[in-house]
Amino acid sequence: MHKRYDNPDEPAGSRPSPADGASELSAEEVLPRKLLAELKLRTEELFDIPEAYELTIADYHEDKREGGRALFVWTKAGEDPIWNKSGNDSGLSVELNGQGELIEYTIDVEESACDLPKLSVEELRLRAEKFALDHYLGALKPFSLTRTKSADSGTLFFYEQEVMGLPLPMSGFRVKVHRSGIVSDFRYFGRQTKPKVPESLVLKEQLLRQIADTARLDLRLDFLYKSVDDTEKDELRLVYEPRTRWMHFQADGMEAAREADEDTASEEPAVWLPVPELLAVEASAVRTAQDVQELLGLDPDRYVLLREVKMDDRMMGIVWRRRDWQPAASEDRSLDAFFRERAEETVKAQIDSVGGKLVSFIRFEEEIPGELRLSRDECLDIALGFLARMQPGLAPFLQLRQQEEASDSDREHFDFRIGKQGVWLELKHIRLSVNKTSGQIGRVTGPSVDPAQLQAVEVTPLIDEPEARRIYAEALDLKLGWEIDYSGNGKRRCYRLMYRLEHKEKGREIRRIDARTGELICSKLD
Repeated sequence: MHKRYDNPDEPAGSRPSPADGASELSAEEVLPRKLLAELKLRTEELFDIPEAYELTIADYHEDKREGGRALFVWTKAGEDPIWNKSGNDSGLSVELNGQGELIEYTIDVEESACDLPKLSVEELRLRAEKFALDHYLGALKPFSLTRTKSADSGTLFFYEQEVMGLPLPMSGFRVKVHRSGIVSDFRYFGRQTKPKVPESLVLKEQLLRQIADTARLDLRLDFLYKSVDDTEKDELRLVYEPRTRWMHFQADGMEAAREADEDTASEEPAVWLPVPELLAVEASAVRTAQDVQELLGLDPDRYVLLREVKMDDRMMGIVWRRRDWQPAASEDRSLDAFFRERAEETVKAQIDSVGGKLVSFIRFEEEIPGELRLSRDECLDIALGFLARMQPGLAPFLQLRQQEEASDSDREHFDFRIGKQGVWLELKHIRLSVNKTSGQIGRVTGPSVDPAQLQAVEVTPLIDEPEARRIYAEALDLKLGWEIDYSGNGKRRCYRLMYRLEHKEKGREIRRIDARTGELICSKLD
């Protein structure tokens, strides 16, 4: 480990400093470059940058509320700071404010650190506090340790500002310490303006009676995942979802709660049409990049495989790029340039490797217009044919949203909802676009759904809505807490004291009620 003092835009000693050539730049361009160079030197004073790392991103911007921000990212030479072929990232990221104070620090802990002795939570806490004090003298005085959370082979410690004994969100700082004692993540929010304490609070009992009388439940199908829901396995179920789960109640009673669909209540309802019967097609499982390439018709002479990344136990991300792509002759290491360079002339796909299905696909390349002049109906035939290969057997469970032909665009877009006997998966549509001049599929998004699951799930509720509402209301409690008030646009963060709904025994959000058993399904996370 050693410090490097190279220019934020160039390798050490190879090019002039950012200030050189300033006569060719406007004053608005010179100042940020000068600040960026100074803040990079400040970063290297604070942290030892491993010799094997190279600077990937050096970006400065002004935030309306937070002021100047500089971001620096170093990664191992040849690796992508977002993902590489193995999916194992190795990098270091630092964000400073305009005064050179540390705002955020993240480092990917090397696998070798896992062989170090595992420290106790108390030892990890001391490491967290030492790191904070090294960067902010007296950081422990205005903030209290409000909670700890185990996460990804380490522990998160939250130190927050408290008012009325309740923490203010996005105040203080958080530190994540790897079990070996290495600080892997730090974020500093600072001290916030103390919010006004209400003179009186609305009675919880009054609000709970109001909720019991007015709660509305929507019957729908939904996938439950054991990673986020308090369930034993991943499964498709028939559930009631309370609209009140999206409602928070102002604790002083000065403002009525708003339902999540209030702004869309006046929208005209969509018209959904049955999907034409599709011919059965032979569809191979999609589990590899080669499978996707064949399904999408990507010419291997025109596209090269860049990355394959295992995103979780099921999902894999794959990226191809045009072979004739040439990077721009630019020395720009800004965040915008970084993402632009990684998206240009690429094709990205996501597959469910367990289910053997393509889940999403998008082209980030300039489409060459063809000579066709396809109608919407002809494009629909292409979309349905692709769907039959992408998710075979799903057509009987689909309905197509009625839309007018896109006369002012070269693309036709199709939106399919998924369900059974009038009960639908909420917010899990399949959306496709087809180029009218080439017949090429341009984009696909949607869930991976096994038709056998839809065939097996029961869609007749055994618990009616009034009974489900009673079960829900009896389990509810209200928890007082400060929430950020996003209605203001000032420079300082504002807060409101709110009640949020939770299960009276588990202290977690009630997400759904099983429509056949009456089981209350809570969030797995507090």
